[in-house]
Amino acid sequence: MNLHIIGVLPFLLGLCYNGLEANLVKKPAVIFKDSSFSIYYGTEIPAASSGDEIWELEAGLRIQDSFAIAPSAIRLGGDSVRLYYVTRASPTTPKYIASAISTDSINFTVELGHRLDSGPHNSVDEEASHPWVIAVGDTGFRMYYQSRESLTVQPPKFRVMSAWSTDGLNFVKEGVRIDIFPNTAFSLAGHGRVTKIPDGTLKMFFSGNLASHSHSPSNIFQANSDDGLTWTLDTIALYLSGHDPTVLNKLTAGAMKLYFRYLLENILVAESNDGVQWPDTVDTVQFVDQFENPQTWVEDVDILEFADGSQHIYSNCHKSGALWGIASFKKVSPGVQEKTIFDIPPMLFQNLPNPFTQKTVIRYQMPEGRSQKSDVRIEVYDLVGRLVKTFSLTSNPQSPITSVVWDGKNDSGERVCSGVYFYKLKVGDKSSQTKKLVRLR
Repeated sequence: MNLHIIGVLPFLLGLCYNGLEANLVKKPAVIFKDSSFSIYYGTEIPAASSGDEIWELEAGLRIQDSFAIAPSAIRLGGDSVRLYYVTRASPTTPKYIASAISTDSINFTVELGHRLDSGPHNSVDEEASHPWVIAVGDTGFRMYYQSRESLTVQPPKFRVMSAWSTDGLNFVKEGVRIDIFPNTAFSLAGHGRVTKIPDGTLKMFFSGNLASHSHSPSNIFQANSDDGLTWTLDTIALYLSGHDPTVLNKLTAGAMKLYFRYLLENILVAESNDGVQWPDTVDTVQFVDQFENPQTWVEDVDILEFADGSQHIYSNCHKSGALWGIASFKKVSPGVQEKTIFDIPPMLFQNLPNPFTQKTVIRYQMPEGRSQKSDVRIEVYDLVGRLVKTFSLTSNPQSPITSVVWDGKNDSGERVCSGVYFYKLKVGDKSSQTKKLVRLR
């Protein structure tokens, strides 16, 4: 069960606080509101490993449309793919769900018409977005989509709804699948992703908030169904501070993968053999271009695997200085990536978990050609710029992506006070970008 604690702002500005037992606060998330803050905690966020999935941006756009977001791809047989996505005619017109078709998963032709329109003003689905389409046997297709009630209502009221089609093109709305308070314990539910698990039932992963924690970051929740219409909700979050999930049933390995975004920093992936038991450790996912430059704009992903084992990820492309639309990435095999990844400049990643209580992992990546004698270090500073912790590192060109674990102690072995800290990766006299972390007692 999550707990909710209110305190005053100076707690995060470096003042020690003994009101919480450190062994109870496993996975905190801090939300600022006016002059107070809220701390939410429960099951610990999974520790991230070094990240064994690397995806390379494919040339061009799959859909060139500056309003296109939230792709959902479905295989139609062979390499043929239908891609559903959200768009609109102009910034002031309602959103709708469109589609495009491809015979090779790369070159798409936009299909005429709308697959699903947003509802009328002040309706429960005044805005329809984030589709997810599954085939239901040989009878038709069901689309799950995120609805927003009355665009003028704050905070936003999101639900998961569904629509039915016999041909994948003409959908008829069916109603609400995951409702919100007072009908359920949730204050919002959206971005539903549905798959069949090995026991034959349907599992939905969705972004949600409990009504009791309506100001916290969204979390990944689960629901179960026998028919795809009536869902039993699990109010225990699968992964805290996660959102925008997507799921892949791996054809070639018989396993299931869940991809989701953690806060605003990373896309993470977890793997399960049965869709029921999920691990305490997840992997980070890296996205790069053909020159191995990191692509940090990736969001709202969907993933397909084909019969030959090849995989594609589709994502929003709102990259600065480029055309906007839907882009795609291909998975790079470890053997290929090992030959090229050393060319990437030094990079520092966001620590996980953040905020943290006992320990946090700071990942970094080194370029090619650094000898093991290079002066490489990670330095942690407090809010007034005092150096509190230095990690002296050994650069290993055979393992460019690695990490350190900070236990919240300074160089004298004393536990630092709760508060905001900054850390940077330094190679010689040069620094990478600075990142922020929060330590809680």
